[in-house]
Amino acid sequence: MPKKRIGTYVGAGAVFSDERKIATVNYALAEFQNIIRTRTLGGTDEIPGLTDVQGTITVQDGETNLLEMDDLVLETEDGKRMAFVVSRRRMFGSAGPVFEVLRSGDWLS
Repeated sequence: MPKKRIGTYVGAGAVFSDERKIATVNYALAEFQNIIRTRTLGGTDEIPGLTDVQGTITVQDGETNLLEMDDLVLETEDGKRMAFVVSRRRMFGSAGPVFEVLRSGDWLS
């Protein structure tokens, strides 16, 4: 199924677990939308499908072991919130640990 990039988000934010702020982070995220191709009498149509987000979060301050945490929510600098899962720890950068993150579905706000 083809995907189309529909957004790029880079900035500073906060990570919450169970509504409690646990870390200050920098994030670099790309949002994609699945494109569903269907046949119609007139040819084909493209219908927007589900969205997902992929990218990295670098911890600047606070909890550094996000890989073992549950119910994580990123709040971006413009106030958007998204639930996410950590897929793996990429490295420990000079600024702090870097985690690859994923989200499927809609933004929480």
